[in-house]
Amino acid sequence: MSAYGPLCTEFYDNDKPFAPADAVEYYAQRAFGAGGRVLEPMCGSGRFLLPLLRSGIEVEGVDDASAMLEACRRHAAKDKLNPVLYKQSIEALALPWRYQMAFVPSITVNALPTMHGICHCTNCKRRTGSAFGISAYFDRATVVSRTGETTVYAFHHAPQNHDQERHFCPKCGTTLFWYVSALPEAIGIAGGCFADDNLPNPTYSVTDKKRETWLTLPSNWKIYPD
Repeated sequence: MSAYGPLCTEFYDNDKPFAPADAVEYYAQRAFGAGGRVLEPMCGSGRFLLPLLRSGIEVEGVDDASAMLEACRRHAAKDKLNPVLYKQSIEALALPWRYQMAFVPSITVNALPTMHGICHCTNCKRRTGSAFGISAYFDRATVVSRTGETTVYAFHHAPQNHDQERHFCPKCGTTLFWYVSALPEAIGIAGGCFADDNLPNPTYSVTDKKRETWLTLPSNWKIYPD
């Protein structure tokens, strides 16, 4: 799926009807400080864009999903707002303006992951409530913004002999990202927490000796038993 269709858009709207108030306030302060036109790539159905527009910020949005943009316009019409929206892919933007600020809510990185794989250890199974965890590791230097509060769960991972600091949402409990002492320059981000669907395919499987017997992996993945 390269873009959200009508059904996915409806689900997204019901699942995420409003942006966190603290995150909206953060971006509003940054936007007012920027003092000019603001762009929200991957604006979706407008849960960040529309509150910023209501507050008087000159913000425009871009998304490659027609259904999302239509939903944004419907929501805007209820408040008699007329947002400037563009249907384009962020990989090939051709916009008519230069912007003083652009933002993508939550954790924003500006590079592809240095490592992207799945893990079958007991901790990852418990973290996700699933048969394995999907982890995307990025250089910490590529994190360009981080908003919202997180609660931290810190522990020692005995089988791998390293310390972990996991950050999760205090409202819904979702694990968002983590730091591992063995990878001091990296940040791990949960693979299911990205707003975009274009994260590259995983390339490896770790603690593979604990993989469920019914799970088959692509033949070109690297396999690490421990």
